[in-house]
Amino acid sequence: MGEANSAPDRVGPGGPVDRLAALQGTNLLVVAPPMSGKRSFGRSVLAAGVGSGRDALFVTTSRSVASLPFDPAEAGRFGVVDCTPNSVGEDAPVVNVGSPGDLTGISMPVSRFLDGAEDPVVLLDSISSILQYADEESAFRFLSVLTSRLAAAGGVGLYTFDEGIHSEQTYRTFAQLFDSRVELRGIGDAGTDPGGDTDGAGTTEVRLSGVPGAPDGWTSVRTE
Repeated sequence: MGEANSAPDRVGPGGPVDRLAALQGTNLLVVAPPMSGKRSFGRSVLAAGVGSGRDALFVTTSRSVASLPFDPAEAGRFGVVDCTPNSVGEDAPVVNVGSPGDLTGISMPVSRFLDGAEDPVVLLDSISSILQYADEESAFRFLSVLTSRLAAAGGVGLYTFDEGIHSEQTYRTFAQLFDSRVELRGIGDAGTDPGGDTDGAGTTEVRLSGVPGAPDGWTSVRTE
């Protein structure tokens, strides 16, 4: 495997987080093993999009809006589709959906958000959780519509996918929906959790495939 850059980089035109947050008409599959920092990385990209003034949507199947590294009340046009059983409070426009398997319930608020969105950035965390509740055919149709709509809106979407818990055929089926691939691993070992848990901030390594202008190899990134 390639050598990682020595200094963790989050911001600036060369930083992976801000590079991804500035993309348009692109859907990214974020692939990493469990406990590798992909959730905190995705939230960092979402925060960078909010910081640059983009509309943003967080579709979560496992964590509340309280886990975001910014105050939703201070964001511009921002929404949450929460598929977790826990309440997230009233500091963000939240639509609660009872289960990650309720794809119709998820689709409706997502569609309403995209109807009026400008250059939206969307984080869906995660495909793997959806596949625990919905069959692959239904999940594929849902994601096919979402990725097409987001690309047409000039947005960027990040969709997390747990590496190593699905069959190769399942991965290939869903990978075809995405323009680019983002891989993450813990520092020194692809199976190491850099942040203390699956969602904590920390230093991880990222490799971008199919992203215009992205450097080759692994880059160290500090996530929030």
